[in-house]
Amino acid sequence: MGGPLEGAVISVTGNFDRQALGRAVRRAGGRIDALVHKNLTFLVADANSLQLNTQRVRKAAKFHVPIVSEKFILACIAAGKRIDHAP
Repeated sequence: MGGPLEGAVISVTGNFDRQALGRAVRRAGGRIDALVHKNLTFLVADANSLQLNTQRVRKAAKFHVPIVSEKFILACIAAGKRIDHAP
């Protein structure tokens, strides 16, 4: 399939259109996983989830999984490559 998110495993927490985000991730070569685990590439979280330090956010931090925004995922797709996730 190929794409900027080829091989990426992504989980989502927060208030997003999960179906639309999932379709975009799959079209870009990634996959969505409902669970947060050590083999996750990114956790997509909204500001509210970060502020509340939800269980998924805590678990991602425990496993050293990068926590990114929906804008980051969309920027990777728009750029046609995986961009640097560091702030």
